[in-house]
Amino acid sequence: MHFIYTNKDGTVGTESALPLRIRRLEDGAEFLIEGVLRTDSATAFAGRWLGLDVDGQQFFVPDPNADLADLETDHFPGHKLIHANFERDILGKMKDDRKMEVVSYREIKKAEKPENYDFRFAWKDTGNGIVEDIEVCRKLTRDRLRKEREPLLADLDIEALRAIEGGDKGKQADVSREKQRLRDITAMPEIDAAKTPGDLRAIRIHTQSGN
Repeated sequence: MHFIYTNKDGTVGTESALPLRIRRLEDGAEFLIEGVLRTDSATAFAGRWLGLDVDGQQFFVPDPNADLADLETDHFPGHKLIHANFERDILGKMKDDRKMEVVSYREIKKAEKPENYDFRFAWKDTGNGIVEDIEVCRKLTRDRLRKEREPLLADLDIEALRAIEGGDKGKQADVSREKQRLRDITAMPEIDAAKTPGDLRAIRIHTQSGN
């Protein structure tokens, strides 16, 4: 089961949880899920039958990459998957300060989650899917560029010292221009002109130097 929840500040979080048990419909016996096993050809729930003297059993899905949290309740014929409950099994296990921030939640399919997590803090839940808030993405892009330029500026500081020691005025001027370009990187017009989060992902410092 996959869930998305919305916090008081409008940010969202996601949680995924495996089914807890598998109930056999003919007699109500329950299989406690204790883990997941993967082979080259299949994925399986591993666990044990509660109250029954039965050796360990596995419920197989013929897909080595299967997302077992996304299985439907009736996936296994003659059995019912008992899924996690958000309020009891997820919200109930959160720390109190985090729990108090959650204002709503809903079940989702894994396919509803964006493929990229780099703009994770820009996610918004429309009720029909998760979208990335473009304005928040712009802020996150500027934050990323600031981090990316830090080591570049540090290297330029070293180059500047070497140029000063060597009396190379031309090199000093080149380094000074490049440092200014990096300082101005977060004001580059491409950030405000971006139409989609994908446009912002494509912005890289090295593409701006002309090298």
